[in-house]
Amino acid sequence: MEYRSNRSVQPKKCKKKVKKNLIIFIQTLIIIVLTAALVVVSLNYNSLKSSVKSNNSSSDLTSLNTSSEAEVKVDETKEWYLKLVNPDVSVTNDFISSIKLSNIDSRFTSGNESSKFLDERVVDAFVSMCEAALKDGIALKAISAYRTYNYQNTLYNNRVQRCMNEGYSREEAKQVAATIVAIPGTSEHHLGLAVDINSVEESFEDTTAFRWLQENAEDYGFIMRYSKEKKSITKIIYEPWHYRYVGVEHAKRINELDMCLEEYIDYLKAKNK
Repeated sequence: MEYRSNRSVQPKKCKKKVKKNLIIFIQTLIIIVLTAALVVVSLNYNSLKSSVKSNNSSSDLTSLNTSSEAEVKVDETKEWYLKLVNPDVSVTNDFISSIKLSNIDSRFTSGNESSKFLDERVVDAFVSMCEAALKDGIALKAISAYRTYNYQNTLYNNRVQRCMNEGYSREEAKQVAATIVAIPGTSEHHLGLAVDINSVEESFEDTTAFRWLQENAEDYGFIMRYSKEKKSITKIIYEPWHYRYVGVEHAKRINELDMCLEEYIDYLKAKNK
């Protein structure tokens, strides 16, 4: 009886074992397939990532090169601090009226209305220059700075009349007056970047203030605008008192090259060609 009972149980155990092995095989196969799929996806992702990174780097390099080229080709002569105004280049009343002004520290003005304002971007440089001079025992004061069109018109007409009183015809008086007082619309004072310091007499060149300015003004971005040697170019008389803001870098370069602003702008334009 025992022998017959053992024979009937064995096939059932065998079937269970086969079924269990099959399940394990299928699970293992699934794991292998999934692992292979993950490897393929990972490789494709890394390849795509590298490709995108390479493209971006190339794009960034191209952008950088383009940017660098753009920087080289920038025409600085169009910047506000190098804006040219002279007998041949004028500005409109609307432009003059649009200048944003700031008050000059009252310590460094003569008190006249025309001595109180400069372009807001220049005031700090002028005040710093005056403070530095004061530490050296030199008093600098603006006697004329920003001028409106109407104020310049009054100055010019007064000069024309003075010339006529000296015996010039009206047409001659206008021509002579224009070398001393700019025709309205052609004065640097309209820009709020120019300032007459301490005097409007040629004898200013004999003062310690003038000598200090010659040595130090460029460190604050100012140049003496109208020299004796450049009168044929500027078409303005020698004015040792008239200083113009162009920025520190350009002030130093202009002095180094011994140029007036007209020559310097032509020099910059030639470099950009």
